[in-house]
Amino acid sequence: ELDLSRLEAMPEKYLGKMTAAQHRLGLMQLAHIDRDNQIRAEKAAQYRRGLEGIDAFLLPPDDGGDGIYTYFPVQYGNGLPDRQRLLKHLARHGCDIGPQHLKNCADLPAFADFHRDCPNARRTADAVVLLPTYPSYPERDIAHNVAVLRAFAAHLSS
Repeated sequence: ELDLSRLEAMPEKYLGKMTAAQHRLGLMQLAHIDRDNQIRAEKAAQYRRGLEGIDAFLLPPDDGGDGIYTYFPVQYGNGLPDRQRLLKHLARHGCDIGPQHLKNCADLPAFADFHRDCPNARRTADAVVLLPTYPSYPERDIAHNVAVLRAFAAHLSS
């Protein structure tokens, strides 16, 4: 994730086979994938209900619960203070949310040969916060995250 160099071939370490333990863990997860995806969609809907209508946040389009939300992405911006201020606020209030390392690949030196100006991708990479939706993530923590985000947005508009 932090090595942004361009690779010309698949690294050898990615070409190995799974261990027996990895294989068993993967199969165990597959047995619950539909249920877990439904739980993730419900958690995403809880975030959406709590955050819709706040001008400081751009939410993904409502897909009627058909999406698979490994995280719930919230874009913070529209000329507001940088995302670091928001992340610090979340951390100070005990939210289990860390910075993500999203990149606009068009701006990376490793992809200079393919460069295009992608202002929306650049803005998004600098502004998205990913909120947890994993199946065991407590609903009370989602409610806490929403309350902290709402308070932050209210402070911006006051």
